Formats: sequence, structure tokens, C-alpha cells
Amino acid sequence: MKKNRIIYIFLLIAAAIFAGAYESKLTFIILVTLITLPLLTLFMLVLERFALKLEVKPESLFVQKLRRFSITVTIRNRFIVPMSPVRVTGIFQDEDGNLIHDKTLIVSVMPFCKTELLFGGCLKYRGEYHLGACEAALYDLLGLFCIKMKMAPSCDVIVAPRRLSLERTNALCADDYESAQTKMSFFESNSFSSVREYAEGETLRYVHWKLSAKQDTLMVKQMEQNLGANSVVITDMTMFSDSDEENIRAADAAVEVALAITGKIVSEGRGAVNLFRSGGEEAEIFPVESPEDYERLYCIFSVIPIMESAGVSKLVGKMQECAVSSETVFIAAPCIDAEDMRRLLGGGLSGCKKVQVFLTAGELDAGLISLAETDTRLVLAEIDPEDIALSLRNVLSDN
Repeated sequence: MKKNRIIYIFLLIAAAIFAGAYESKLTFIILVTLITLPLLTLFMLVLERFALKLEVKPESLFVQKLRRFSITVTIRNRFIVPMSPVRVTGIFQDEDGNLIHDKTLIVSVMPFCKTELLFGGCLKYRGEYHLGACEAALYDLLGLFCIKMKMAPSCDVIVAPRRLSLERTNALCADDYESAQTKMSFFESNSFSSVREYAEGETLRYVHWKLSAKQDTLMVKQMEQNLGANSVVITDMTMFSDSDEENIRAADAAVEVALAITGKIVSEGRGAVNLFRSGGEEAEIFPVESPEDYERLYCIFSVIPIMESAGVSKLVGKMQECAVSSETVFIAAPCIDAEDMRRLLGGGLSGCKKVQVFLTAGELDAGLISLAETDTRLVLAEIDPEDIALSLRNVLSDN
């Protein structure tokens, strides 16, 4: 556009020189035309700006990673003349699962018509993505003026983890029901403490219906946390590398491992308590005993962020603090320090009969291998982020 302006200024100067030198009607008309034409195109450009309408519509707002989906960008011209070129720049997905941050297209639209631009592809990592047009700019026909749209339409798309099936693997929970811990589910092991008013978004499982009818408002039972469970699933997504790509790949793998393990336990008719950090300083406890609970956990894990500093130790500490106990603990993490694991086995995990660790970021540490050889409760497994399902089936089939 800068180049066009310079050229036009030279033409205007040349026309003014010829008009002064020859003093003819032709040179005067050329000069007047060159003066008024930019004003006319600017006026038309302003009208076109109000006649222009941009829309962004994704095929779905919730998709699984590596699943193809499309985003449609619609440009409407509600003016009586063809629209000047519109440059649309945005963030869109490609066929390889990557984000294209500066995808740019220049289009023009006929009067009272629309043009649809279809962007198809997939995304290879879970999370919440802001996709669509970042900027839209409208140019006049001479290329001298530009009007940028401050509010470019976009959309938020949540990319969810893959659902991995472990149907053909061995049972994950022991069949020993002599233990009081394995007899009770997470909720059955809670003891009734008090009644409080229902908070929006809570499950209706604990509504005290009789008292609610008397109070004319929903009341729920408050439980004390003295918790036993069939299994505990700990998901750690702490950064371990300077490479963002490696951190994201390993964290995604840890999430998919935890979800697959939890889904397998629920399908066996048992319950699993999940421990993780969803972005805050405090670890969260999420009990899963039904397919509905699992779906809620699945949605949480779709957007749970990677933590700069967390570690399995803090999650086990939360497990102790809330009196969560189980004979079997599953840990999904990019990596674990051998000394930290030694301390956990002698402390927070000392009451567990089995600790199954799934590492998603490389080869097993020699210290961990040595620890597993001396402590039979510890079972180590290396997970290939590129083929998590096969890695899990091989590991669980051998147990």
C-alpha cells in the first residue's frame, strides 16, 4: 500500500505540472480526476465497511485430537457494488495437526452475495484453542486506503484427549474383598457430617430431599473425607524439558493414560479416586464411580494445563491430607525422580500393596529400575506417546 501511495503522488505531481504547463481542458480534467478519485474510493470504502459482515462457524466446539474438523469463514457483501478486496488473517489448523498462525487470504465478493472459506484439518494436542479470523482489512480499489476491523470473529474450540480402550487387558483392581478399603467405594467410606444449602453446578447425588421439601430449597449432605477407594489414579503434568513440544506430548500422554486406567476401572464396576492439579496451587480430588463421573473427568482433563512445578510428591501429600487410601495406586507422569519415589514408598504410599508407574517422557531411569528390583510393590512401565494404547495393553497384559 505504501508503494501505491508513492506512485499515486508522483502521478498527481506529474498531472499538476502538465496542467500548469499546457493549460488545456484535458490536463485539467486529468488533474481533477486524480484529486477526486481517492476521495471517491475512500467514501466507497467506508460504505463497504458497514456492508461487510464476517462470520466464523466451527463444525464442532468440542473435538477429539487428531480428528479432522472444519471451520467456515463467511464473508457477506450487503452492498450494491462488488466489494473491494478483503484481506482476512487468522489462526487455523492444518492437515498435520499444527496451527497456522498467519493464514492470509484476499477475496472479493459480488453484490448481495457471500463467499465461504473452508479451513479443514486437525489438532494433535488437547487444550482450548482460539481459532478464526484475527484481523480483517478492507482495501480500496486503488490500494491507497485500508480500514481494519477491530472485532474479527473467532471461536474457542476444545480439543479433547483420545479415548483409549483397554477391554482386552487384565482386571486392574484386585478381587480381594477381605480388606475394608476395597469393600467400600469412595462415597460409601465418607461419613455423614452436616447439611448445607445446594450450590449451583453440584451433583444431585447428595441432595437431602426430605429436608429440602421442608426448607423449600435444595439442601445437600456434607460428607467428611475419610476415604477408601478401589484405586487411586495420580496424574502429574509437571514440565520436565526446555522443549514445549516435548512437555506437551508427555503431558498429553499422561492424561490419556490416566483416563484409560480410570475408564477401565469403572468398566469393572469399581471406583477410582483421581488426584491432579487443574491450574491452582492446591491439588484436586475427583472420585469416579460411574460413566457420568468419567465424562466429567474427561472434560476437565481436556483443558487441564501443564504445571511449571508440581510433582507427584504434592499429589501424594494431598492424598494423605484428605485420608484417601487404597491398596492400588496408579501414577501417570512424564518422569519421576528415583529418590522422590523412594521417599514416597516409605511415606505416603507405604500402605499400598501395589504402585504402578507409567512414565511418558523417555527411557526408565536406572535408579528407578534399581528401586523396583528391591521393592516389589513398585511396577514401572514406559509409555510410548506415539502409541499409548499398545504400550498400555502390553504392560497390563503382562501384569
